Amino acid sequence: MGGCHIHSDSCVRKISKKLAYESKFNLRARWRMMRHSPPDGDGATRWRCPFCAGFLRARKFPKTMRRPSTVPLVPVADGCETCCSGILTATAVDMAWWQRITFGTTAWRISMGRRQVVESVNAALKGVFTALGRGFLRVMGVTKMTVLLGFTLAAFNLDRIRSFRAKHALDENGQPVEKPTRTRAKRRVGTWAEAIEPTTSPPE
Repeated sequence: MGGCHIHSDSCVRKISKKLAYESKFNLRARWRMMRHSPPDGDGATRWRCPFCAGFLRARKFPKTMRRPSTVPLVPVADGCETCCSGILTATAVDMAWWQRITFGTTAWRISMGRRQVVESVNAALKGVFTALGRGFLRVMGVTKMTVLLGFTLAAFNLDRIRSFRAKHALDENGQPVEKPTRTRAKRRVGTWAEAIEPTTSPPE
């Protein structure tokens, strides 16, 4: 889930809170329309309602109850006899705010996580691992630059592999190794406490 590597109580609470937050968006995403056909020559698309698409179930619509029990069962107001009036058409202007992955859902978090990894690699190649910029490759020609850039990326991958092994205490074959037991360092000698003897009380 990102950021928590120690299974502590605070980490578990953080993950539980995040999953509860995402569950609301996951249920909300079930109410989205499903595209029925690709765009035509004018950019218009056709869409089906969430009940016809199989995203939701309702006892008011018996055909939806044939779906698996994993599909959310939602209440419907009295007087609703049909889920929709048929397939709807949306023009290209109507699709300006459409998102392929619904915001806030688990799928959206996973997709954004991949972007964070890419941004971290870009930052490492531009300052942390190396300073990849204008003048970094002192050769001419696309082919030569591509070959040298390939070696640079391979070196970065090796650095990430070593870092991962050191972080998770793994050997070259990916097997866990025993961490050496830490022993307490010896106390320092020759300190002020040893150099200065304790004073005695003055005579009466």
